[in-house]
Amino acid sequence: MARQLRVACVALACVALALGGTLTVAPSSAALAPGFQSAPAPQRDPAATHMAAEQHISLAEAENRLGWQDHASDLKTRMRARLGAASFGGLWIDPDDGDRLKVGVVGATGTDRRSVATTATTEGVADAVDMVNVRYSESQLQSAMDWISDRLASVNKKAPWPLQLAHSVRANRLRLDLPRGGELTSAQQALRERLESRYGDMLQTGRYEGRPVGDQCQFPYCYPPLRAGIRVWAPVGGYCTNGFLARSKTDNKLYAFTAGHCPWAGGVGSATDPWYTWFYNGGADHALGPAHNGFWNRDGDMGIIRVVNESGWKPRAWVYVGSSADTTRNPEYPIWYDEYSQEGQRICHTGVTTGTDCGEVLDLGYTATYSVRSITGALRTETVTGLGRTSYCHGDGDSGGPVYARNRAYGIHVGGPDGQCVGWYQGIKEAETDMNVNVAHDAR
Repeated sequence: MARQLRVACVALACVALALGGTLTVAPSSAALAPGFQSAPAPQRDPAATHMAAEQHISLAEAENRLGWQDHASDLKTRMRARLGAASFGGLWIDPDDGDRLKVGVVGATGTDRRSVATTATTEGVADAVDMVNVRYSESQLQSAMDWISDRLASVNKKAPWPLQLAHSVRANRLRLDLPRGGELTSAQQALRERLESRYGDMLQTGRYEGRPVGDQCQFPYCYPPLRAGIRVWAPVGGYCTNGFLARSKTDNKLYAFTAGHCPWAGGVGSATDPWYTWFYNGGADHALGPAHNGFWNRDGDMGIIRVVNESGWKPRAWVYVGSSADTTRNPEYPIWYDEYSQEGQRICHTGVTTGTDCGEVLDLGYTATYSVRSITGALRTETVTGLGRTSYCHGDGDSGGPVYARNRAYGIHVGGPDGQCVGWYQGIKEAETDMNVNVAHDAR
């Protein structure tokens, strides 16, 4: 793909990174390296430059629209509480309507319209929010998602091509994705027919291309500070991408996020193996530390690596943003917040094979079945629920990489259909909860 570009780390720039500064975690702002300088002023956000180029709008307009999506997570929380489970039909961002925020309401009334308008005003996005009348509530669709996902894991276990499941907020439906050109097993076909009978109009069918795989397997190395987006590996021979840095909620120890299948699939070392990277000039391995916690199963695909030599790494809550046709190289891109993502919003990711690419959040609550092959050749397959599905490009080795926009952490890249610009990511807020850590925030 034209947008799948490799990014190299320039030696002089990486040497300069060793002069970096502090790393903090909300709500605290404790410095890790006293006396170091604060981060430089951020360059143009890659999500903004990508949106401006793709939609043929000005950079100022792109930044204005992305400013709306900064409010989406809080707006969704408020509207869910005000409308109630029976009425709230979800929130999404509509790229076909100027990236406006849409609030779905079941059986919308004038009172509901006033409630949406009042809440939008409170959030400071009164001119960017529309109410849309929908048929199904968010809770109805989530209940059906849970029921179907339990059964997908079983029928996909030994099938050559898996069934995948999405909650399309914009369509206000569930979508069962079938392999284009792939044969279903008798168990899969029986489940499909059962679902169509059980859910009727609530369930639609779609198609996907490319065999679903986890993206384990090289690209940038840099001198300290340690950051997200660099290449890491375990000694058995597998590679992944370093994710966002994080602090333990209990003892403040430092960790780095990655995809759970990296250390726990048997393909990139065991859960006890140390993880390493190189500095830009190559040479000796430099240890990060052992895999500490994580899993790859129905509940998610997430893990954390312990960073044992904190003073030596001089860590910063940065992402290595690479240059491409629509993004500008910035090895010191700071992370200031961590939030839930929304359907339709613009996000970017950095991976050690693909570099940096951006796209649109196509679905949330996606159930995917995908495989990872170990160094011995054994194939392990798992069904994972609750993923985000996007239109960015990706490749082998990108797993674990940061998913971000507007200096916000949104997720951990985990995989997608092979050879397609459709990627999957684990939401960062869920990963923070399950790993008992907080994403590190850079000093502002």
